[in-house]
Amino acid sequence: MSKTNEKNTYKVFEERYGSTSILGHHVAGLQKNNDRYSPLIVKIKNNNPIFASGRFNLYKYLCFYYPYEPMPFLIRDFWEKNMTTFTQALKVCTSITHLDLSSCIMQNKHAFAIANALRHNKYIEELDISHNSIGNEGLEAILKALQNNTRLKRLNLSSNHMSNDAGACLADMLHPHEKVMLQSVLQGIVGWDGANHYSSYLARNTSLKDLDLSWINLGDRGVEAIAEALEHNSCLESLDLRGTNITSEGARSLAKAVKQSKSLKMLKLSKNEFGDGGVDILAEALAHNSSLQILHLGSTSITSRGIRLLSQALMKNKMLRELYVYGNEIGDMEKEVLGKEMKEHRGVRVIGL
Repeated sequence: MSKTNEKNTYKVFEERYGSTSILGHHVAGLQKNNDRYSPLIVKIKNNNPIFASGRFNLYKYLCFYYPYEPMPFLIRDFWEKNMTTFTQALKVCTSITHLDLSSCIMQNKHAFAIANALRHNKYIEELDISHNSIGNEGLEAILKALQNNTRLKRLNLSSNHMSNDAGACLADMLHPHEKVMLQSVLQGIVGWDGANHYSSYLARNTSLKDLDLSWINLGDRGVEAIAEALEHNSCLESLDLRGTNITSEGARSLAKAVKQSKSLKMLKLSKNEFGDGGVDILAEALAHNSSLQILHLGSTSITSRGIRLLSQALMKNKMLRELYVYGNEIGDMEKEVLGKEMKEHRGVRVIGL
């Protein structure tokens, strides 16, 4: 590396991450391919901050230092040569609080190694292992390792091969965290049985604000379990159930929870084909709800009849501020009437007419 290029590299790194402390060691490490990751391992082991605010993203780290190498090869090379040393360093590291291992071609063997480190490391507040190929056994190992971590606030397991058994393990892992501020995104529960396991935690949780279960095949039985838990939950403010295969039966279960909720402010139900039958049930619940402010009903097979039902219910609802109805077959007359009524009488912003 020329001095000019090296200087420019330092400058770019400093602009992005506010520090160049690791870069000098890295440049020297490039000379030996077998040893090129050792500066990273040393930094982690010695608790030297790598990125700002305790955040470490393995994929971005490798992209920055080796921009001309194909990422799949690079990540596999990293795991092959440094899986053991990386996880051993992670065991004793207290400076990384946000660990992002998403899109890192992780399989069960990598998950087992990370789990071993997490059993000793109690400083992780956010863990992202999404978009990998981790199976049920690997996910269970990580979830069990996190059971004694009382700092965990955010966990992303999405786009892995998680089954119902891991869903049960997730519920067990969450029990000790009832007093932890789990502020956002617990993803990865697959199927109604996993949702059923999770619902018991949700019912007694007093801190969770934002739950995203979108694009998971919950179905009516899964949504029924979540809805039953919501009837006893008084803190959840945002629930995302887009694309979860809810029919009118699932909407019926959910409507009961919406009717009773005093905390739910945002509900996303788009991309579920419950049609006018589901909207009829939800509309009755909305007429009595006193907390909901944003409602997503895009692409839910609603027709002009469903819109009329919604319009009537929302004349009684005093809280709703935004309504999304894009992607539905609504007649021009109903569009005009709903838009006019919501604007004149309620000030509701209707998106998708």
